[in-house]
Amino acid sequence: MPDYSLGESMSSWLCRNAFVATEELDLDKTMSLRRVLQERALVGDVDFGYSAVELGEISRLTGADPSKIIQDQGLHEDWGLQDNLARISFCPACAREAVKNFCFPIWRKRWSYCWVAACERHRQALVTLRGQYRPINLLNRASCTFRFLVDGGGAAHISTKAKPSVQLGFIDAQVCLALKAQEHIEDLYFSSADPSNHMRLLAIRDFCDLLLRPFRKGRDEPTFIYEMARHTFGKIPGDWANHRGWDDFPGIELASQLTCAHTRLSAMAVAAYIFRLNGALDKWQELSGLGRELGVLIPTNRAWLYAAASGEPNSPPREWHVRRVRSYSVDIGRELIEMINEASALGYASGIVAAGKTMFLPSGGRKGR
Repeated sequence: MPDYSLGESMSSWLCRNAFVATEELDLDKTMSLRRVLQERALVGDVDFGYSAVELGEISRLTGADPSKIIQDQGLHEDWGLQDNLARISFCPACAREAVKNFCFPIWRKRWSYCWVAACERHRQALVTLRGQYRPINLLNRASCTFRFLVDGGGAAHISTKAKPSVQLGFIDAQVCLALKAQEHIEDLYFSSADPSNHMRLLAIRDFCDLLLRPFRKGRDEPTFIYEMARHTFGKIPGDWANHRGWDDFPGIELASQLTCAHTRLSAMAVAAYIFRLNGALDKWQELSGLGRELGVLIPTNRAWLYAAASGEPNSPPREWHVRRVRSYSVDIGRELIEMINEASALGYASGIVAAGKTMFLPSGGRKGR
């Protein structure tokens, strides 16, 4: 049976074992492995939280110890995509390498974390299987990925109205910023030296939830992050655009569970600048300059950016975030409160900043909507 690849998810490893069993015409083992995965998909998590009985059955079928594959349970509970079918974003370059080396597109555990939207190794955005490539279950995720790669999927979106070098630079700048945020989150999570790290992680998570809040198509203006991702990567999945939203925002804490990796990447890029991560200022200035060439206004003032990205003053999402920030310790919350107060002073009616339409009004390019 195939060896475990470092960083591989349990669902990927089980699917690979079932694939090999099928090639060896061992149909009993194939059906047993598929049944294990199907049962986990119905009652729990396909990558974490397996019982000792389930691990024993998997060990009997594969002849290997699967316990090392389901490590990092705590990290997944805090930052993992809880919906099994939301774990359909991946790095095409990694997948191509896996197909070359293992004849199978290996799925990495990291890709199931909501804060991972770019590949550190290849420095490119993850892509999400959608449309004709979207799997109906995790058992056919590999075959959908095969078709995606064979059809040449994963190429960067290039607007017909933009210079390719500018559009690619705009994408690369966001990837670089998102990678800074990913590295920072990982450093905070695995460093136990400072007890305030948990609160710092919470501040980033809350801010990303605010940015990724849903909107009701036809009733609300598209959010800043939605428009930023759309102008960067082209069409964004319709299941996000048609989200009904929450009038009272009782579930805004789940907004980072968004399936689309491109939208999450834009949110992580904004978070890197708002939280003043090392090197983010220069890269954000570069992003803003490239945006002007594309006819997209990207604010370089943090308060203006917050006002544009967070929604109207006194709106449910903004009020929710203010309450969250006030619950932080003084050293973490003070700077955020100052920025929020400055953003509120700008005011929506001033016309200086506005979500969606004002920020993304292409000049001489394609329509913003």
